[in-house]
Amino acid sequence: MFDIGWTEIVIIIIVSCLVLDLKDVPKIIKELKRFIKHCNDFIAEIKQVFTDLEQETNKIIDLDGNEQITYDLSDIMPDLKKDKNLDEVKKSKNK
Repeated sequence: MFDIGWTEIVIIIIVSCLVLDLKDVPKIIKELKRFIKHCNDFIAEIKQVFTDLEQETNKIIDLDGNEQITYDLSDIMPDLKKDKNLDEVKKSKNK
C-alpha cells in the first residue's frame, strides 16, 4: 500500500533532526513504532472480520434450522458448458 524506501526514511530522520530536538527523536521513533504496530494489529483484525464474514455467507440455513449446501459457479460451469440449451439461450440473447 505504502512504498517507503530507505532513502525516504533517511530523509525523514534528517528533517526530524533539524526540526525537532535530538533528545526527542528516540521517543518519537518509539511512538511511531507503537503506532505502526497498532495499525498492523487493526488491519489483521479487519482481515479476520472479512474472513469470518465470507465463511458465514457460504452457509445457508433453511427455516427448519438445517444448514444447506452452497455451490460456487465454478462447480456448475462444466455442467453449463455441456448443456446444449445454453447455446440457444445465448443465441436468443444476441438477437
